[in-house]
Amino acid sequence: MNKKTIVFLLSFLLFSCSKNQVIEKNIQQTNISNSWILLEKSISSNTWNIIKENKLNNDVSITKYINNKIHFTKINYIPSDLVSIKSEFIIDAKWNQILRQESNNHLQKLAKDFFKEFKVKLKIVSAYRSYNYQLWIKQRWCGDLFCAKAWYSEHQSWLAFDMFETTTKEDFLSKPDLKKYFEWFSQNAYKYWFNNSYKNWEKIDWYAIEPWHWRYLWIDFAKELWEKNMTYWEYFNKFWER
Repeated sequence: MNKKTIVFLLSFLLFSCSKNQVIEKNIQQTNISNSWILLEKSISSNTWNIIKENKLNNDVSITKYINNKIHFTKINYIPSDLVSIKSEFIIDAKWNQILRQESNNHLQKLAKDFFKEFKVKLKIVSAYRSYNYQLWIKQRWCGDLFCAKAWYSEHQSWLAFDMFETTTKEDFLSKPDLKKYFEWFSQNAYKYWFNNSYKNWEKIDWYAIEPWHWRYLWIDFAKELWEKNMTYWEYFNKFWER
């Protein structure tokens, strides 16, 4: 094989690779464009506006997204609108728990209607957890399937709470009263803008199933997750993480 032939073959191969890269890039851009078109058609306009405004990544946003790989921007994030959860319809198991005002306002409405339904006060065993407290929990006893790492926990958002007791799915739902409460929450919590974050086990939601863990969102989003029977992670993975 002479030098001219070798040069020609090398030039041809380089051209083919370059052309294929351009084609592949165009295909990727087309797929991304089509994905966003499908996304916009498949979700509500309010949810779409939230996504466009990138409010899933803002620490102070009601829709801030957290999982075991995505954390808060500020390690010691603390919002300014904090209030006590204490009320006539709530048992504060730790006596001094707090949430953000907006989430607490809706929690109070939920607790009042829960009491009307069952004549039982809503027991909150864990609401806000600071970075240091979450770190202490992890170091003391709690494994990765049952507790988020410090800085990666929904409890640090001041928007989430655990009700009645934290145990295992099987133990929680084996108790008739707790199972009854969970079933009521499953059908009604979205009306108060809350969503059950972990109900599909670790392969989908990163953590063990937690019937007791509920996180505040906003009405259109909570309702949409309920209608689609999706957790926040499923939604984020399908419509946002690309």
